[in-house]
Amino acid sequence: MKNKLLDLPTELLDLVFQRLDFRSLLHCTQVCHRMHSILEGSALLQYQTKLASTGKRDNPCCSWSTSVRLKKLEVYQEAWNNLRWSNNVLSFPVSNVSLWELVGGVLALYNVTQQSFRFIQLPSVHRGVDHREWQFNLDIDIGRGDFTIDPSTDLMIVINRVSADNAVSAVFKTYFLSLTTGRPHTKAQSSEIQIEIPQLAESWYHEIKVFDNHLAILFTTDFGVTELVVCSWNTGKVLKRLKNVMSFAFLTSTLIVLNDIVGRSDIALEIIDIYDEPVSCCLHLPEPTIGYGIADLEMVTESPRAPIIQQSNIPFSASHEDRLLVINYRLEDSRSRERNHAIFVPVSVLLNHHRRSQPKQPIPWTDWGPNDTRILPVSFSGIWVCYVHGMRASVYEPAKKVFQIFDFSQLGLAYDLVKGEKRPQTQYLTGRTVLLESVFTERTLSCLPVRISTGTFPLESVEAVMLTEDALLAATGGDDATLHAYCF
Repeated sequence: MKNKLLDLPTELLDLVFQRLDFRSLLHCTQVCHRMHSILEGSALLQYQTKLASTGKRDNPCCSWSTSVRLKKLEVYQEAWNNLRWSNNVLSFPVSNVSLWELVGGVLALYNVTQQSFRFIQLPSVHRGVDHREWQFNLDIDIGRGDFTIDPSTDLMIVINRVSADNAVSAVFKTYFLSLTTGRPHTKAQSSEIQIEIPQLAESWYHEIKVFDNHLAILFTTDFGVTELVVCSWNTGKVLKRLKNVMSFAFLTSTLIVLNDIVGRSDIALEIIDIYDEPVSCCLHLPEPTIGYGIADLEMVTESPRAPIIQQSNIPFSASHEDRLLVINYRLEDSRSRERNHAIFVPVSVLLNHHRRSQPKQPIPWTDWGPNDTRILPVSFSGIWVCYVHGMRASVYEPAKKVFQIFDFSQLGLAYDLVKGEKRPQTQYLTGRTVLLESVFTERTLSCLPVRISTGTFPLESVEAVMLTEDALLAATGGDDATLHAYCF
């Protein structure tokens, strides 16, 4: 039977090929000589391959041609590979800033004295993102509260404690506002909801995370009692409440991974569905050796933003196929000496085990950790916590005055090795990492491949390095504390 597809003009075949991902295009090159001749060396195949190897996705609404987008992507990635940021370094004093947030390439700073917010959209020369700033004041005193943002949905969430100090429980108001105006968000059925926590404490700490329509807030007292509240910010309905949660992160819009070591004889990650009651998956973590206790166990990832705005002419953005989760082990002995390690694991690994797991059957560390993670003796900042984006994480080593970027994009690493195009100043760690019993109860192995790039800043007194899609931010301390944005 005659193949009607190959009877189409080359121009129409090009339109068909533009709807395929790079794996499908590679398969097409093996179908027949004509498809091979059309695709081999084409800008489309090169662009799709480059998108996949760099963890990016195309914006089909961009008006630029495929060849122009390919060139933009190559220049953008080369700048990151060689850590060549633009000469226009942006600096923002933070000595008078009491609260801050960094999400989706937008830096938000809150001055409690003036009750004013300042927002900065960090630019990208190569992706065509403009530098933009705006600010507004709120009639809400959040000196005892916190906030977060989601630029992709024009959302700002503000939490403020409203109960009196002598009340029998703590009462918090949560406001759903427009990020650009500070007014009530148009997609929220109610501009505010009230959450009551039956605990008395002088100080409260809040960890706020958003994924699509869902909001999760971890309330922690100054004496360590915690409660996780999950709700829909669209409807204002509270969906789940959990006590004794140490840390948490969204895996999907409805799945949350959390850690609860209170009253447990083991340490594990628990995956829950916010619309279901029982724990649906439990994965054990390495146990600290005798003499060390868990001072803190923090999970850090960045929830994916909504898709690119259709009217945007940005050619490409970060892919949401996978992203990195960093689990910080902060161990402490009886003399208050710390031993810090980080477990790096792709979110896809946790989701795969969640799909295959049986309820009430915990998965031992040896059945999932050694092959699917990498454990390294590194320490991340407990203050400047926005150090993960996509499959990358950034860490600063004060003793050496260098920063490192850990890139766990498996396809990108394999692409470098197959093509023989190793990055400059980059270590390719593909063997096993072995941690002996001095830290954990058993000899602990891990072998998830990673690229580690090393760089320096022309700054003194750097305390930490944060990461976005288009920038590295160096935090300097002292009386003139400042955030310096190095944009790509």
